[in-house]
Amino acid sequence: MAKQKEQITMSRAFLEGLARIFDPFSSLDSGPYSGPRKKTDTEMLRSDWNAIGRDMQKAFDSMGQKDKENAVR
Repeated sequence: MAKQKEQITMSRAFLEGLARIFDPFSSLDSGPYSGPRKKTDTEMLRSDWNAIGRDMQKAFDSMGQKDKENAVR
């Protein structure tokens, strides 16, 4: 049952992707990015890089905390 559902999902995704080839002006707005206001590519990239920066800052802070703990010992 799960395998059949996965095949149906994959088939649907393939067909939607194929339809996008023939939709150069994005008139098929039935994806996860559709809604009252779409984000521009620039806004999405900025958001992604902000998330990466926050993750890296957390990692650097964690490394610095470990270095301080090792120095105390």
